[in-house]
Amino acid sequence: MYNVNTGAHWLVLLWFVAISPMGYAFNSKYILGLDIFTFALWMIMYVTNSMGLSLSIFEVFMLYLLFGISLYGLGQLHITLEKYSHFRIAYQTVGLFFILASYFYFSLKSPYEQYFMEITTTSVTIQLLFIVFGITSIVSIIGSIMKYEMYRTVRYEFFALLLAFLGWIGIWLLTFFSESLTVTRT
Repeated sequence: MYNVNTGAHWLVLLWFVAISPMGYAFNSKYILGLDIFTFALWMIMYVTNSMGLSLSIFEVFMLYLLFGISLYGLGQLHITLEKYSHFRIAYQTVGLFFILASYFYFSLKSPYEQYFMEITTTSVTIQLLFIVFGITSIVSIIGSIMKYEMYRTVRYEFFALLLAFLGWIGIWLLTFFSESLTVTRT
Protein backbone atom coordinates (compact mmCIF):
# COMPACT_ATOMS: atom_id res chain seq x y z
CA MET A 1 0.00 0.00 0.00
CA TYR A 2 2.96 2.35 0.49
CA ASN A 3 4.29 1.73 -3.02
CA VAL A 4 1.16 2.82 -4.92
CA ASN A 5 0.80 6.38 -6.12
CA THR A 6 -2.54 7.59 -4.77
CA GLY A 7 -2.98 10.02 -7.65
CA ALA A 8 -2.73 7.28 -10.27
CA HIS A 9 -5.63 7.38 -12.69
CA TRP A 10 -5.37 3.68 -13.45
CA LEU A 11 -6.58 2.84 -9.94
CA VAL A 12 -9.87 4.63 -10.63
CA LEU A 13 -10.11 2.83 -13.98
CA LEU A 14 -9.56 -0.48 -12.19
CA TRP A 15 -12.31 0.47 -9.74
CA PHE A 16 -14.65 1.26 -12.65
CA VAL A 17 -13.91 -2.04 -14.41
CA ALA A 18 -14.54 -3.96 -11.18
CA ILE A 19 -17.96 -2.42 -10.49
CA SER A 20 -19.22 -1.67 -14.02
CA PRO A 21 -21.45 -4.73 -14.48
CA MET A 22 -22.90 -4.49 -10.97
CA GLY A 23 -25.36 -1.69 -11.74
CA TYR A 24 -27.17 -3.79 -14.32
CA ALA A 25 -26.68 -7.09 -12.45
CA PHE A 26 -28.37 -5.77 -9.31
CA ASN A 27 -30.69 -3.40 -11.21
CA SER A 28 -29.55 -0.54 -8.97
CA LYS A 29 -29.43 3.04 -10.17
CA TYR A 30 -27.21 3.95 -7.20
CA ILE A 31 -24.52 1.50 -8.30
CA LEU A 32 -24.97 2.71 -11.88
CA GLY A 33 -24.49 6.27 -10.64
CA LEU A 34 -21.25 5.13 -8.99
CA ASP A 35 -20.22 3.47 -12.27
CA ILE A 36 -20.78 6.68 -14.20
CA PHE A 37 -19.04 8.72 -11.50
CA THR A 38 -15.95 6.50 -11.45
CA PHE A 39 -15.60 6.56 -15.24
CA ALA A 40 -16.03 10.33 -15.33
CA LEU A 41 -13.51 10.66 -12.48
CA TRP A 42 -11.03 8.45 -14.32
CA MET A 43 -11.47 10.46 -17.51
CA ILE A 44 -10.98 13.75 -15.67
CA MET A 45 -7.89 12.43 -13.86
CA TYR A 46 -6.40 10.99 -17.06
CA VAL A 47 -7.08 14.12 -19.07
CA THR A 48 -5.71 16.34 -16.30
CA ASN A 49 -2.51 14.29 -16.21
CA SER A 50 -2.27 14.50 -20.01
CA MET A 51 -2.81 18.26 -20.16
CA GLY A 52 0.77 19.04 -19.29
CA LEU A 53 2.06 16.65 -21.90
CA SER A 54 0.06 16.96 -25.07
CA LEU A 55 -3.43 18.32 -24.49
CA SER A 56 -4.80 21.84 -24.63
CA ILE A 57 -7.76 23.04 -22.58
CA PHE A 58 -9.73 23.43 -25.80
CA GLU A 59 -9.35 19.73 -26.57
CA VAL A 60 -10.25 18.84 -23.00
CA PHE A 61 -13.60 20.59 -23.25
CA MET A 62 -14.20 19.18 -26.72
CA LEU A 63 -13.71 15.71 -25.21
CA TYR A 64 -15.98 16.54 -22.26
CA LEU A 65 -18.66 17.80 -24.63
CA LEU A 66 -18.55 14.61 -26.68
CA PHE A 67 -18.60 12.54 -23.47
CA GLY A 68 -21.68 14.42 -22.29
CA ILE A 69 -23.43 13.90 -25.62
CA SER A 70 -22.61 10.19 -25.44
CA LEU A 71 -23.96 9.82 -21.92
CA TYR A 72 -27.10 11.79 -22.72
CA GLY A 73 -27.69 9.68 -25.80
CA LEU A 74 -27.13 6.44 -23.91
CA GLY A 75 -29.67 7.58 -21.37
CA GLN A 76 -32.10 8.35 -24.14
CA LEU A 77 -31.66 4.85 -25.59
CA HIS A 78 -32.56 3.32 -22.21
CA ILE A 79 -36.20 4.34 -22.73
CA THR A 80 -36.60 1.39 -25.11
CA LEU A 81 -35.55 -1.13 -22.42
CA GLU A 82 -38.40 -1.46 -19.96
CA LYS A 83 -36.30 -3.25 -17.33
CA TYR A 84 -33.60 -0.55 -17.34
CA SER A 85 -35.62 2.53 -18.29
CA HIS A 86 -35.13 4.00 -14.81
CA PHE A 87 -31.37 4.27 -15.57
CA ARG A 88 -32.16 6.97 -18.14
CA ILE A 89 -32.11 9.82 -15.63
CA ALA A 90 -28.67 8.92 -14.24
CA TYR A 91 -27.07 8.91 -17.68
CA GLN A 92 -28.82 12.05 -18.85
CA THR A 93 -28.06 14.04 -15.69
CA VAL A 94 -24.32 13.45 -15.88
CA GLY A 95 -24.35 13.90 -19.65
CA LEU A 96 -26.19 17.19 -19.36
CA PHE A 97 -23.68 18.37 -16.75
CA PHE A 98 -20.75 17.76 -19.12
CA ILE A 99 -22.60 19.32 -22.07
CA LEU A 100 -23.48 22.47 -20.14
CA ALA A 101 -20.03 22.77 -18.53
CA SER A 102 -18.38 22.51 -21.94
CA TYR A 103 -20.69 25.03 -23.57
CA PHE A 104 -20.13 27.36 -20.64
CA TYR A 105 -16.40 27.20 -21.32
CA PHE A 106 -16.97 27.82 -25.04
CA SER A 107 -19.15 30.82 -24.21
CA LEU A 108 -16.24 32.57 -22.49
CA LYS A 109 -14.47 34.88 -24.87
CA SER A 110 -10.93 35.20 -23.57
CA PRO A 111 -10.00 31.57 -22.74
CA TYR A 112 -11.61 30.33 -25.94
CA GLU A 113 -9.64 32.73 -28.12
CA GLN A 114 -6.44 32.06 -26.20
CA TYR A 115 -6.49 28.30 -26.72
CA PHE A 116 -8.27 28.23 -30.07
CA MET A 117 -5.04 27.93 -32.02
CA GLU A 118 -3.38 25.45 -29.68
CA ILE A 119 -4.69 22.19 -31.09
CA THR A 120 -1.95 19.68 -30.45
CA THR A 121 -1.31 16.06 -31.23
CA THR A 122 -3.04 13.99 -28.61
CA SER A 123 -2.17 10.64 -27.13
CA VAL A 124 -3.58 7.41 -28.47
CA THR A 125 -5.88 7.00 -25.47
CA ILE A 126 -7.38 10.47 -25.93
CA GLN A 127 -7.87 9.80 -29.65
CA LEU A 128 -9.51 6.48 -28.80
CA LEU A 129 -11.84 8.27 -26.34
CA PHE A 130 -12.78 10.78 -29.07
CA ILE A 131 -13.55 7.92 -31.47
CA VAL A 132 -15.57 5.89 -28.95
CA PHE A 133 -17.58 8.91 -27.76
CA GLY A 134 -18.12 10.04 -31.35
CA ILE A 135 -19.42 6.64 -32.42
CA THR A 136 -21.62 6.42 -29.32
CA SER A 137 -23.02 9.87 -30.04
CA ILE A 138 -23.81 9.05 -33.65
CA VAL A 139 -25.40 5.71 -32.71
CA SER A 140 -27.57 7.37 -30.06
CA ILE A 141 -28.69 10.07 -32.51
CA ILE A 142 -29.58 7.41 -35.10
CA GLY A 143 -31.38 5.40 -32.41
CA SER A 144 -33.30 8.51 -31.40
CA ILE A 145 -34.35 9.11 -35.00
CA MET A 146 -35.65 5.54 -35.25
CA LYS A 147 -37.78 5.80 -32.11
CA TYR A 148 -38.81 9.41 -32.72
CA GLU A 149 -42.28 8.44 -33.97
CA MET A 150 -42.81 5.73 -31.37
CA TYR A 151 -42.10 7.81 -28.25
CA ARG A 152 -43.39 11.37 -28.39
CA THR A 153 -41.55 12.31 -25.15
CA VAL A 154 -38.23 11.70 -26.86
CA ARG A 155 -38.84 14.42 -29.43
CA TYR A 156 -37.46 17.32 -27.40
CA GLU A 157 -34.60 15.25 -26.04
CA PHE A 158 -33.70 14.27 -29.59
CA PHE A 159 -33.49 17.91 -30.63
CA ALA A 160 -31.35 18.75 -27.59
CA LEU A 161 -29.01 15.87 -28.39
CA LEU A 162 -28.86 16.78 -32.07
CA LEU A 163 -28.15 20.46 -31.33
CA ALA A 164 -25.40 19.55 -28.87
CA PHE A 165 -23.76 17.27 -31.43
CA LEU A 166 -24.08 19.80 -34.23
CA GLY A 167 -22.54 22.39 -31.91
CA TRP A 168 -19.60 20.05 -31.30
CA ILE A 169 -19.15 19.59 -35.05
CA GLY A 170 -19.37 23.37 -35.57
CA ILE A 171 -16.74 24.10 -32.96
CA TRP A 172 -14.53 21.37 -34.36
CA LEU A 173 -14.88 22.79 -37.89
CA LEU A 174 -14.02 26.27 -36.62
CA THR A 175 -10.59 25.00 -35.59
CA PHE A 176 -9.77 24.34 -39.25
CA PHE A 177 -10.89 27.78 -40.37
CA SER A 178 -9.59 29.72 -37.35
CA GLU A 179 -6.72 31.34 -39.24
CA SER A 180 -9.07 32.97 -41.73
CA LEU A 181 -11.45 34.07 -38.93
CA THR A 182 -8.91 35.81 -36.74
CA VAL A 183 -8.24 39.46 -37.41
CA THR A 184 -4.74 40.76 -36.91
CA ARG A 185 -4.20 44.42 -36.11
CA THR A 186 -1.02 46.13 -37.22
